[in-house]
Amino acid sequence: RVVFQTAAPWKTELARDAIQLHSEGFDFKAQGQAHVQSLPIFENESLRGDIFQIWMALTTGSKKKRGRIHTWSDGERTLISSGLDEAAVLNANADFLATELEVDSVDAYPVGEGEDVAGKARVAFPLEPGIAFL
Repeated sequence: RVVFQTAAPWKTELARDAIQLHSEGFDFKAQGQAHVQSLPIFENESLRGDIFQIWMALTTGSKKKRGRIHTWSDGERTLISSGLDEAAVLNANADFLATELEVDSVDAYPVGEGEDVAGKARVAFPLEPGIAFL
């Protein structure tokens, strides 16, 4: 059995927000932190550290890796911005995936809507689900 955990909805919303701001020429280094603090999701104190970490990974990156908005293709940006339901796509193709992966079954769901199998919820990112082989 294989379980795909797609990104938590708040991560996908941050990604959509970053893509939109990037297209408008937003200065992430100068204004990014204030922008994140103004978002409704930031009111959830238990997520604040994760929100900043994901925002940085999306926008400015780190010393060794550019922000995702700079490395995603136009097609990837379009998929994220369009509201693609990754879990629905994976579930619609579950039989094919199970055959190709040589497993009995494939299950997919957004983080928070099912069991966090093997701690994969933390690594799930838009277009990069957490994958657990059981």
